[in-house]
Amino acid sequence: MHSKPDSVQRLLSWCSLKRIHIDERLSVIQDEIAGEISVFNLTDETIPVYQTLVTIPRRWMISIRTCTSSGSLITCLTDNGIHVPVYGHEAQLALALALYREFLLGSRSEWADYLQSLPQKTVPIGLFWGYKYSDDDVPEREAIDWKGNHDMGRLFVNPETGVERLTEIRGFYERVVEPFLSSSAEVNLRGYHHAYSLVTSRAFLVDGYHGLSMVPIADR
Repeated sequence: MHSKPDSVQRLLSWCSLKRIHIDERLSVIQDEIAGEISVFNLTDETIPVYQTLVTIPRRWMISIRTCTSSGSLITCLTDNGIHVPVYGHEAQLALALALYREFLLGSRSEWADYLQSLPQKTVPIGLFWGYKYSDDDVPEREAIDWKGNHDMGRLFVNPETGVERLTEIRGFYERVVEPFLSSSAEVNLRGYHHAYSLVTSRAFLVDGYHGLSMVPIADR
């Protein structure tokens, strides 16, 4: 029997400690080349629909209600005229801040062993294609043409204000993220983009209280 990679074992040990139950028919596997961790059904059994395969206590999701310094974060948002967003772009921006804070805490974060299982570089979401702070390899000119000539490009602009999403992200970073995380010397826009890309590609709405959340195992 092959031993599990250290990053997978750390994730599974953390899940066990936090009472996150994973159905035994599921396998948590790390891609040998890309390094990403995914969840598969590798048995010969077809799993019927409507079966609960993973049980995650809400306490161990990352949301603006459960994250480290949640109270201070909510106060910071409120002081900036943002009233605990549950969904929409403001919710994505706020959760990205909460997630970025956990990354900056490193091993001091209660989610450290979960965080190390996530992509450590910015996820190549379309919004960041060709952007100078992105980790993708899409040429800037090609990205600009794609965004301008496809209907998908409309998603990169706030339909109510006409402001580009990248401009909104930078504005939120300068107005909220930098002041809130001012005690950390490692704060930078690239790091916040990394957290934002994880949120927009993996997080989902859990309930009306926690709002948009990063949910371990279910986010694979």
